[in-house]
Amino acid sequence: THTHTHTMKTGASGMRYEQPPQQKRHKEQDRDDGQCLRLRVKIDGARRELPVEVPRADCTVEALMQIVADLTKLNVRFQVPMYRGESLAGRLDLAEDSLVDIAIRRTRGGPSVNFKLPDVDKRRVRQTGENQFQAYWVVPGLNYEVEPCKTPGCPAKDEPQVVTKGFGEFRPSEDVDFERIVCSCCAKPMKLLVFVAFNTKATVRYRKAEAGAKLVTKVITAQNEVMDLGRSEDNNVHESSYTSFHITCEPLHQLPNA
Repeated sequence: THTHTHTMKTGASGMRYEQPPQQKRHKEQDRDDGQCLRLRVKIDGARRELPVEVPRADCTVEALMQIVADLTKLNVRFQVPMYRGESLAGRLDLAEDSLVDIAIRRTRGGPSVNFKLPDVDKRRVRQTGENQFQAYWVVPGLNYEVEPCKTPGCPAKDEPQVVTKGFGEFRPSEDVDFERIVCSCCAKPMKLLVFVAFNTKATVRYRKAEAGAKLVTKVITAQNEVMDLGRSEDNNVHESSYTSFHITCEPLHQLPNA
């Protein structure tokens, strides 16, 4: 099946780092009087560190989780705070500038952080082209191919479909957990089948849920072609279990600064 390339760029979605008024007040009032514990936080192994200040008057794991929720929109019930590989609970008895990892709870109601996504070790290259489907086109960057919609009356019912993402850093497991992957016609949550990269440099960092598995970094370039990650050359779709997964998609040609 060929794809119709869509040239309009879309904004990258994903976790937003914002500073709410409450956190601003903490910084303004407590920066110089030592009333805050300053920490560094990483969300699910991401490279970027998030500076966080927890008031010492309420220096608890619960307070930290709420601040992280305010900054990132990640609900506290999906957070698993960890320090040096150990889960945190109760009071935060940490040194200044300690690094706290926030793992994401992938199984609702349970502590497991294993999750399933397309197996990026399986790949297929396709050429672009036209098609007659209602919701199957790709944009430069990352796209999600999803299962055909089964909703009665949906214009895209039983047809291949793509959810466009564009450029940026993505955590697909969060998109799955929070039901952000939906049919573009009827908005029903959809199952992610394959990552589709087009006209992009994609850097994938992941660790599979296997004994002794190491963190792997792969750089994939898809130029003037469609790269399916999670589909083999025989057109079969493959899935794998992970404990960590991030994908960053960049434009192939960056324009010089003005």
